Amino acid sequence: MKLVVEVVSEEILKPSSPTPDRLRRYRLSFLDQLTPLLYNHLVYFYPKICDSEANKITILDRLKHSMSNALTYFYPLAGRMMEDRLSIDCNDEGIPFVEVRVKCKLSDAINNVVPKELNILLPFEIHSHKEILLGIQFNVFDCGGIGIGVCVSHKISDALSFFTFVNMWVAIARGERKLMVPRFESAALFPPRNLSGYTSIISQLKKEHVLTKKFVFSAPKVEEIRRKYAENCNQTCPTRVKALSTFIWEQLVTAISIVALGFTSLCRFPLYEADFGWGKPIWAASADREIKNTSVFIDAVNGDGIEACVILDEEEMKKFDTDEELLAYVNAPKGF
Repeated sequence: MKLVVEVVSEEILKPSSPTPDRLRRYRLSFLDQLTPLLYNHLVYFYPKICDSEANKITILDRLKHSMSNALTYFYPLAGRMMEDRLSIDCNDEGIPFVEVRVKCKLSDAINNVVPKELNILLPFEIHSHKEILLGIQFNVFDCGGIGIGVCVSHKISDALSFFTFVNMWVAIARGERKLMVPRFESAALFPPRNLSGYTSIISQLKKEHVLTKKFVFSAPKVEEIRRKYAENCNQTCPTRVKALSTFIWEQLVTAISIVALGFTSLCRFPLYEADFGWGKPIWAASADREIKNTSVFIDAVNGDGIEACVILDEEEMKKFDTDEELLAYVNAPKGF
């Protein structure tokens, strides 16, 4: 379904307390230098919590206030990337917070969703080379459901860092007092190096003519795939992610002769623990990353199943999407 949105408001949220001068400059580590210029992201969906204007105002106030407090702990996220791409000016300029009206029901948006349509629920284009390190988009659907789109620069945040930040934001929103305060010392552990002339492979990939599709593998089907490889190799069952990665790769080799495929797994990360005080999300989704020959695994909301978003050339996807052995293990996504 094609999503139609209307921007209601935009503002900049700043830390509730100023960052001390001694913390003004944050150096990126060698590992940060190697990461591509894109945004790690998720959209968290919650049903019917903005069913009145009063409820929406209350929820917005909670999100904004808790975000300002969270930025005091995660102060680099409120700063700006320096031109040299080696450090962050922790100047407290703040982060964009956008409120958007989505002109459909939440159920219409997430049932049989096209991954590319989810990108419109994020505050930034995933591959945009922005100096801004964090952005939030608050999406309100006609039914009162909401989607909270979060983008954090991959230059400063891997998957673990992303969820550490979201967990802090969520904990503050719920009024928790015992908080896990982050320490920003990666540059001391992995000092930056001179990488003149280096360009990330991902930044060189063209996004044209790629197609992303989501394939849902239920828990029983994943277990069946695990047993299949254990029996073939006469060994203990491989992990869910390892077995499914092997299965998808084999089907790609059979269907379209692809040899290289990159896998990213967010399985076992706390996707569904983001309870701001009104309950856990009914779905947490990755948008279209538009990186050819890659796949992203995310835990299915209903248990130990896995959602696999596969990104291929359009013509290759047509062949892969009709592979009979693949489809024998894929479940149609359930409605919410």
